[in-house]
Amino acid sequence: MYIVLGGDTDIVPHRLCYCEAAEYEVYIACDLYYSDLDGSWDANNNNIFGEVDDNVDMYADVLVGRIPVSTPQEASIYLNKVIQYEKTPPPNYPLKIFLMGFDLRKDFWWPVYGEDTKVYIDYFWIPDRFMVAYEYDSESGTPESELSDSEAGMGITEYGS
Repeated sequence: MYIVLGGDTDIVPHRLCYCEAAEYEVYIACDLYYSDLDGSWDANNNNIFGEVDDNVDMYADVLVGRIPVSTPQEASIYLNKVIQYEKTPPPNYPLKIFLMGFDLRKDFWWPVYGEDTKVYIDYFWIPDRFMVAYEYDSESGTPESELSDSEAGMGITEYGS
């Protein structure tokens, strides 16, 4: 169910995935490649990964994280910090989370509704001790283009969890 990639991209390389948006064509580093276990990210065998023609379902079959380290010493330092933080969190440990859900690919054959994803994350993955703020671009929410840095500071909308 969970996989941790043990190493920065010099140890465990990322997959560059094709992305086309408006008039732009770019390649984006993507670890989703490691979590989407069924199908092929290069079904048409042209060595361009993640194209629409490859029929990538973009579903994480396992959850993947990455510990971005390059040496055993960096790994030891990283893991010791995580363990220390979990055992004794700082006195002013932040208990607020801000989730922004924006609809992606609205005009394509496969819409992605960001708010549905954020509600799922809140319900299944965020412990009850956290206060969660939401901002969505649908249902009369704030459009992504108008969201300011100050709003990301938690002074907005509804709270749940």
